[in-house]
Amino acid sequence: MYAVKPRPLRVLLAINTLARGGAERQLVELATGLDRDRFSVSVLCVIAGGPLADELTSAGIPVAIFDSRKPLELLRLIAHVRRDAVDVVHSFLFGSNIVGVLAATVGRVPVVITSRRSLGFFKDGRPHYDLLQRLANRFTDAIVANAEAVRRDTLLREHLDSAKVRVIPNGVDLARFDQPKAAAVKREELLALAGSSGPLVVVVANLIEYKGIDYFVDAWREVIEKVPAARAVVVGEGPARAELEARAADMTQSIRFIGSRDDAPMILAAADLVVQSSLYEGFPNAILEAMAAGRPVVATAVGGTVEAVVHERTGIVVPPRDSKAIAKATEKLLTDQETMRSYGDAGRERAKSEFSHSVMVRRYADLYMSLMSQR
Repeated sequence: MYAVKPRPLRVLLAINTLARGGAERQLVELATGLDRDRFSVSVLCVIAGGPLADELTSAGIPVAIFDSRKPLELLRLIAHVRRDAVDVVHSFLFGSNIVGVLAATVGRVPVVITSRRSLGFFKDGRPHYDLLQRLANRFTDAIVANAEAVRRDTLLREHLDSAKVRVIPNGVDLARFDQPKAAAVKREELLALAGSSGPLVVVVANLIEYKGIDYFVDAWREVIEKVPAARAVVVGEGPARAELEARAADMTQSIRFIGSRDDAPMILAAADLVVQSSLYEGFPNAILEAMAAGRPVVATAVGGTVEAVVHERTGIVVPPRDSKAIAKATEKLLTDQETMRSYGDAGRERAKSEFSHSVMVRRYADLYMSLMSQR
């Protein structure tokens, strides 16, 4: 007699698009990290594709793309989920939460998981969002928040049983940052672009209102008065870029906006200091990546940021909407190399022990298997 090997659990990860972004990157890390012997993973985009789709298909992970805003496409999407006989549907963002739950329910998928990856401010003034969310929650087995702050916000806004909402923090692949020679080359490239020998401050963010980059720009004006050799590089793209560049027009020698980049990990590793100036956050990937790169951070005390950054141990936490506080903290670290090195080393150790890619993947794998066993 031969033992029959159990078939892998079929997991479908759903998201709006595969554009470059924090949630999208976390999906890719999870999809590629799950054990192929235990899980058969596929990805569903419910609005459009994006550049990260190539990374998934290169790793042998199927990607299906539909525009669920079109009725016929939505029907095709539902048929796709039903045809694939999926065991678990796990969605990542609001749009895919709603569409994923609908498709999973019609397709009789045994386990349905949705995510909360940010605070729910985007639903303010949109009562139809709350209605859709409440309907979806009735057909959801578990909700995963990426920070305790996000979990609290979800429980408060959606009036859920606390047992239904779990916390699995974001994870980061530390191996991506273990390239000192490449980081040194990238540093020289960035400093040459900025026309200086340093120190180098990096901001990585989508250029949208709630990332608070305007507060960083105003803070930077004060920083270069005290540290005139300092240079800042802002990595990211978005609708606020033109306005931000205009705001910094008098500082073009010391601050550069370089758009969206594929080499963001190496840019972070090339920095002396990483700054995050968000007005609110879920659990910011750029902060985890800065810590993984061994870089100190200045970050605003919003959402899950305070769960990642240990004040005056791995960085400095400042109030949001406070340019002067950002400037003061940035100046303090740029003029104290020993403290910057100490914070960076501590951040690296914290990322390794608490927020590694392997820990995140294991937690999701355990969740999938646990919920499936209950079915």
